[in-house]
Amino acid sequence: MGTFLKRETKREIFILGHKYTVDFGRDHLAFIFKRVQVELGQIEKKDRGDLGQEVCFYEMQNEEKAVLKGAIEEILDCSNEELSIFENEDTIVLHRDIYTYLVEEYINVMKTRSPYTIERIEGL
Repeated sequence: MGTFLKRETKREIFILGHKYTVDFGRDHLAFIFKRVQVELGQIEKKDRGDLGQEVCFYEMQNEEKAVLKGAIEEILDCSNEELSIFENEDTIVLHRDIYTYLVEEYINVMKTRSPYTIERIEGL
């Protein structure tokens, strides 16, 4: 009798000393990534009227941080109260880097070959 081998999609990750267990195999993660891409594009294209360049840039950064922070919370599957990685540093650079790190981890999990690919079955 054979046994089904499930691809392992859960990863323990550490972000700034905080440990999270993330299941990168959840179906809705792809939708989160797509939504972030769309929302960041909308922020860039948004008509900001007569705002000065400095105010406009500051507003765009805050909107981007909010989008990325929301996505990070969803990916890590934790609420804002549980997400303490931004307590000491709430910069756009940190938000971008953490989000990019999570995207890379997702890609690495998706690149992991299934135990049931034709190549593995044929022994190639």
